[in-house]
This record gives sequence, C-alpha cells and structure tokens, in this order.
Amino acid sequence: MRTAVVSSGLITPFASSREELREKLNGRELAYKQLSGDDWPGLERFRSQAGGKITGDRLEAARLAASRAGIEDGGLCDYFAAFAISRALEGLDINLARAGLVLGTNFGNAGKFLKLAQNASSGKPFAAEMDGYLFGGMQKRLGDAFGINGRRETLSLSCASGTSLIALGKRWIDVGDCETVVCCGVDELNIYIYSGLNSLRAMSPDDIVRPWDSRRNGTVFSEGAGCVVLISEEAANREHMDIEGRVVSSYQNNDGFHLSAPDTTASGITELMTRTIELGGIDPQQVDFINTHGTATPYNDKIETLAIRKVFGSHADAMPVTANKGAMGHLMGAAGIVETISALHSMNAGSIPPTANSEQPDEELTLDICAPIIPGRRKSVSR
Repeated sequence: MRTAVVSSGLITPFASSREELREKLNGRELAYKQLSGDDWPGLERFRSQAGGKITGDRLEAARLAASRAGIEDGGLCDYFAAFAISRALEGLDINLARAGLVLGTNFGNAGKFLKLAQNASSGKPFAAEMDGYLFGGMQKRLGDAFGINGRRETLSLSCASGTSLIALGKRWIDVGDCETVVCCGVDELNIYIYSGLNSLRAMSPDDIVRPWDSRRNGTVFSEGAGCVVLISEEAANREHMDIEGRVVSSYQNNDGFHLSAPDTTASGITELMTRTIELGGIDPQQVDFINTHGTATPYNDKIETLAIRKVFGSHADAMPVTANKGAMGHLMGAAGIVETISALHSMNAGSIPPTANSEQPDEELTLDICAPIIPGRRKSVSR
C-alpha cells in the first residue's frame, strides 16, 4: 500500500522552507560555522569547534510559531518542531483530532537538562526543567498544541530517527490505526550534546564536512527540525490533495555491530536496501537516485559505497548520488526527515543539488557523486 506525502515543513540554520533549502544546497553557503560565546565553555578542548545554530530572525520565527500554538516556556526543540509542524499543516484540511503524531529526536530539549543539572547542584527546584526535558513531555505539548489527538509515539534511534519515524507513520496508516500521521524529527545543539558527540570522535577537526572527498575526516553537527504529513493515497486522491511524493515501502534493521563504528562488510545497509526494494515490488534498475547518509567520516562513505555497489551492481554507474550534510551539517534526529524533504523536492524539480565540499575525488569511492562544479572539472549536477 502506498502512502502519500502531502506537505512538509522545516527549519535549519540556513533555510526555513523547501525552496530556500534547495537554493542553499545549490549555492556555496554552509549552515555551520565556528562556535563561540558564553554558551560554549571549554570548546577549545574538543576535536571540532564548529556547528550549525539557528539564530536571529529564524530563531524568533520558531519561538513565535510555538507561542501561536500555545507553547510559551518550552525548549528549543519545542520551538523548532512547532515551526516545522505549523508550516507542514498550512493549508491542509484534515481531521487532526484523529491524526497520529510521531516525533523523532536524539536528545530532545537538552537545554532543559542543563538547567535541571544547574538547579539540582544549587538545591533549587527542577520539576519544570525535568518535564521540559522528558521526550514524553515534548510530545504531549506539541500534540496538545496542534490538536493532534490520535496515536502518539516518540522514537530515539540515533541518526536513523528522522527516517524511522516516516516508516512508523506509514505502518500506522497501512494497518488502519490512522488515516493521517504528522511525522516530525528535531534536535538542538548545545555544549552538553556537543561534549557527548565529541567523545565519539566522529567530528571533523577541520570544522568542515567533505562527503566522498579524499580529505574527509568527520562530520559537523547542526540543529533543526523537519516535518512531513503522511496520508493514505486513497484518502489523498479522494480529497483531491496535491501529492509531493509517495512512500512505497520501508524496512528497518539493526546489525548491533558497535556503538559508533559501522560494520565494514556493509551487511546491515545492504540488507536494508535489498529488503526495501523487495517489499516495494520494484526492480533495482528503477531506482534513479540516492540521497545518501554521507557523514564524511572515512568509514561511513566507504561502507555506503560498498553497500550501493552490492545492491545495484553495474546500475550504480548510471545512478547519481548526493549528500546534503556537506552543506547542512548533521541534523541528528532531524537529519533523515530534512534530507527526505530535500530528496522529494529534488525529484519534483528534476535536478539534484551538489554534494558541497566534495572537490577531491577518492578513487576508492566509485559512485557518480553529484559534486560541485569547480575549475578544471566538468560535471553537471542537473540530471
């Protein structure tokens, strides 16, 4: 059964709409930069000092969206998610009282946890901060604020959170639990989160993300949110809704290999793609394009290449791939869903954005990377 994507919304450090995101991905602007200020004590001791923060007018717009929904004293994740959800719901005539809500996040309102820790150490009450931090509290605030009163759930599955929530939303529709599901992935970035990520040693010491580049040495993290509204294709057609895309099939697994290091045989990723294609009843030759995870760590890009080669064989030579993290940074719990929105918009626009900072090809990574056009190399990113 196919599930339709009928709308979407997003907020990142450098874009607040699909159109703006596409413009930024096609340009040379990066969503992340050097971090500084009182909120980042001891940053010089970390492997990286860069990150993508939502600031200025964009942050105020997120706060306003939350306030209009009735969320006055939330955390940053509340604000970002409220903005993305409100944008996704604009102009839709759906019964939210029976709609489902799936949230995906790695860390939730971790700023509230910092406040909680500070209050606890000084003997001050911290009940409000605890409620603000707990994932269930965020889910309830957002669900109540928008009147999404059907089934609700929160997923925290590391970097897979943003795509897994789409899979769960589709499953609810397939089994008849909901006709409509609002799916939102969100995360914020602060010193508490940053210190934990630093311990994984996956961040770039050069403060730049270079997917599929021979100089790649890690990723850079950013904050933001993305939201898509799913509805059964039958209902979308019945209500004459515009359809942005369709979720044909999904599959999930966990190879349980290591906390942060991937399995170098690519067995888990290979099974994931193979089963998704089988469940969708499609031929691998029908896959035209892959929006990759592309974290720019030495292992990830190599193993993704291996998996794509195993699944698609010689067809991989004619199938372009791209990685949005070169420009956006890694949005953690929001990465998968914002990159899904980017992929949908790419397909509808008929062209694929380049992989930012991929300028020196790695001879071991034999895929058709949509690299930016640079002097001395002829390569088109419009397919």
